[in-house]
Amino acid sequence: MENPFKYFMFMVDDMLFYNYVDIKALMDRFEAQTNCFSLHLKLSPSIQYSHTSDKFIKLPDDFLKIPLSEEYGHFILKYKREQTHLDWNYPFDFCGSLYQSIHV
Repeated sequence: MENPFKYFMFMVDDMLFYNYVDIKALMDRFEAQTNCFSLHLKLSPSIQYSHTSDKFIKLPDDFLKIPLSEEYGHFILKYKREQTHLDWNYPFDFCGSLYQSIHV
């Protein structure tokens, strides 16, 4: 049976969003990025330390900034996983990550 849902999202029970997140705009941009595996809502360039590993994280060498919402000034940062490690290199993450169902 074919999955009727195009996307799925993982969130742990203590997730908290303190800014508006336009999920529809995320899904639209995600679908247009054919070589993108997942969207991680928890990541930003300010995430430079892994508390679970107690180590500093090497950020990706460069980011491609993809506009998401002009109204809110939101954007997606696209990067290559092989340029980093720890929190920035998890293909599957349960802390606010969006995936396309075709990858399951």
